[in-house]
Amino acid sequence: MASMKHNVDLNRISDFIRIIEFGNLSRAAEAMGERKAKLSRSLALLEEELGVQLVYRTTRQFQLTHAGQSFYQRCKLYISELDQAVMSLSSQDQGLSGTIRITAPEDIGMLKITSIVSEYSKQNPNVKFDLIYSNEVLDIVKLGIDIAVRVGHLKDSSMIQKKVGKVDFVLACSPKYLERIRIPGHPDQLEGLDLIGFSREKDMKWNLQSGTQKKSVKIKPAHSANNFITVRDLARSGHGVAFMPLSICEDQIRSGELVHILKAWGREGVPIQVAMPHQKNISKLVRNCFDFTVRKLSEAF
Repeated sequence: MASMKHNVDLNRISDFIRIIEFGNLSRAAEAMGERKAKLSRSLALLEEELGVQLVYRTTRQFQLTHAGQSFYQRCKLYISELDQAVMSLSSQDQGLSGTIRITAPEDIGMLKITSIVSEYSKQNPNVKFDLIYSNEVLDIVKLGIDIAVRVGHLKDSSMIQKKVGKVDFVLACSPKYLERIRIPGHPDQLEGLDLIGFSREKDMKWNLQSGTQKKSVKIKPAHSANNFITVRDLARSGHGVAFMPLSICEDQIRSGELVHILKAWGREGVPIQVAMPHQKNISKLVRNCFDFTVRKLSEAF
């Protein structure tokens, strides 16, 4: 590669950070509203400017080199702070004020949206929020909701939608419960175990997948709950095996409070989307908060 240059395009560094956060070029391009080829070119030019290879590229893999990992960790904090500075200055210039109504599923709301709203409020002290956390799919037009966070594919063409990530589902239980059972090696062996259900599901069954294999497991829950935080906490307390989003339980798995079982089996790719009504005159406040929420959730997922 070429020798190191002193003039590095900060936009290309920002593109690099977003590509790594989203995991690959395709997801980054979709979330950022850019062409995949443009992002690929931006990454190649950044490597040329730096004189260093940042990622390994094969037909199946996309991963950071050692130098890329170090560069990513050092740049991520500065890019985030720069984005916040620009957002803060922009919001001050626009004199943002008013009330925003946001709806989200209970678990995403409590784990992600509350902290995002708190950060936004610090930058925009004249903005107030009305937060509606519900697992019901609410009529956002009828209820005057400005921004909605949804899990799953949205078919409503009257909505402005941005995909911010996806939810992977895993099977987990507590070490204490695992001591009492024979560790299952296949989904068929879940029968007879204490299972914790999500009561909002239409059918009491878990649709599992391992590569190209698929398995539908009918369950008779020992316990059930209408939000995944409670499902997780029931599992953590030793009440059985739960099938839940990895984003809900990854900290508990990492700490050892929960054990990820049947690791080859799960469910991947349930999209998380941020949406708002498609209106001719979207206020600067709603657009600004929508963009902020999209960016922060993209970083979270």
